[in-house]
Amino acid sequence: MLQINTGKLFVSNEFYENDLCGVLFTNLHFVGGAKLATSAGVLTPASGSSDIYNCYYELHEKVEKFGEGAGVLVSNSVSSYITDFSALLSFYFSCIASPDFNVVKRLMSNEVGVSTRCRPSELVSRFFDRNIVCVPSEFSSFVGFVEKLLSLKRVNYLAVMQSIRTYVTAIHRLSDDLEVSYTLFVAALESLAQAVDEHKPTWNDYEERKRKVVDTALAGAASVDAKKVRDALLEIEHTSLSRRFKLFTQLHIAPSYFREGACDIVNPIAEGELDKALSNAYQARSGYIHNIKPLPRLLTISPSKSEVMTISGSPWLTMQGLTRLARHVIIELVSRQESVEKEEYDYSLEQPNIVRAPMAFQYWGSRIDPSEDSGFKKLQGFLGELAACILSEKTGDERPSVTNLVDVIEDAISKRDMTRKKFRLPYLALHAIYKSSVRSEKTLSPLPESFITELNEPSPISLIFHVALTSVPSWDTDTLEKVVYKYFSTRYHKHAVLAPPIFEAGMYLMLAEGFRKSDNHELAVFYIGKAMQCLPGNKMLMDFEIAYAKLPTEINWVSILLKKAAEEP
Repeated sequence: MLQINTGKLFVSNEFYENDLCGVLFTNLHFVGGAKLATSAGVLTPASGSSDIYNCYYELHEKVEKFGEGAGVLVSNSVSSYITDFSALLSFYFSCIASPDFNVVKRLMSNEVGVSTRCRPSELVSRFFDRNIVCVPSEFSSFVGFVEKLLSLKRVNYLAVMQSIRTYVTAIHRLSDDLEVSYTLFVAALESLAQAVDEHKPTWNDYEERKRKVVDTALAGAASVDAKKVRDALLEIEHTSLSRRFKLFTQLHIAPSYFREGACDIVNPIAEGELDKALSNAYQARSGYIHNIKPLPRLLTISPSKSEVMTISGSPWLTMQGLTRLARHVIIELVSRQESVEKEEYDYSLEQPNIVRAPMAFQYWGSRIDPSEDSGFKKLQGFLGELAACILSEKTGDERPSVTNLVDVIEDAISKRDMTRKKFRLPYLALHAIYKSSVRSEKTLSPLPESFITELNEPSPISLIFHVALTSVPSWDTDTLEKVVYKYFSTRYHKHAVLAPPIFEAGMYLMLAEGFRKSDNHELAVFYIGKAMQCLPGNKMLMDFEIAYAKLPTEINWVSILLKKAAEEP
């Protein structure tokens, strides 16, 4: 939000203006009560205790005008801005800052965590100090950093801000989980390596194990063909993330990191140790994410302000070393990025409390869609409405209704007699289901016999058609089982239909009945259980499952799950 407020992304020159004010709590002490004025807001010290200070955060807000009247956004409130400003302050000045007093109070308690066995202040310097003195001469570098950050291209700004938030979260987690904290520090840099880094991967960046296998396979191939294969693999697969992380980090280390930046640092890491230390840091991150593997004990039970520690003959970055490295890399990255005064960018969905949600079928279902694969969406949407009607206990005007699809179906059927069967089937099923279950003033034309034959051939769409109409397909049990498995294995594919849970349970119960008829009660019980997994907690199905185990009876999914519907004439 801080960058949006600059107006660089605005399309028009018309905007609402508001003067916002909030309170921020921090252990950063501004000597002499000096104001910290930046392009992201002004911070004015107010009062405070011996270790927590209150500051007023003020911002002149600009909100682009998109109209007038009810429902038009005129302000985002100060909370949208002060949270990000707190993160910037905490990151840059290595302090604790938050608009939530309780957060600052908890962190400043500097207590030993349940699993950490040490105080946060023993792991990193400055952050958890009782009184961090900040003099006006330190303001200018922060002001310049904020101004440069806000001038970045939008995608780069978002990546950096997310990295900074992750960095600050890692600092907060030092008080309760060192593995999570260490992982987050690495993630703060790794996210930038993937989002901002413009490094073009080479074959050497490809994962070594896979690279050797491919190289062996291509040993006898022509060099031109081998290059094409390697280039294709680089296009479709991630290169070694560990290698990319290390390369990105090392490329964004300025000479000052090993010079003035290392002054007064306890055992600063040497350039020759960095590559291996970064490998170890990435391994620790992967080990925790995949196996919840703890950090080496020397890093956690022997707190030290040293930046690097030798463990089993290998250099490891300590928490102190990782915090300084991550901070340096992020600041260096920002300084190297291109600045833009104006940018064309749709930020509407990046404003707080705004989300894009899919529209209900009733708002778009009746629109004719010329796209070839539209039938899958139409059928899925209608099935959702149909299931809601079947399951509803309401009557009269309160009972759910379905969307009028007559024109949509007629248009589709008339134009799809020559299209591929794959895209024609959903509309054929929709035609049959709609015609049989919905009363309409305008009736649908009957389907040609060839289409009806096509619709009855074994397929997931045909299975849905039969279940929706509570009819049993004429296929043998083995064929039905294969179709049911195909439906469940492909239902989330792009060109597939996801049926409502009630119909999915019906598929399994239909299959269970097929095995009951062939006296295979073991498989019948198995598929009743699968139906139960489609409708967790369904009382009627649980009762039937128990009853069937005692005495096998006919399995009619409609009478089991839709007793009211089954009783209706």
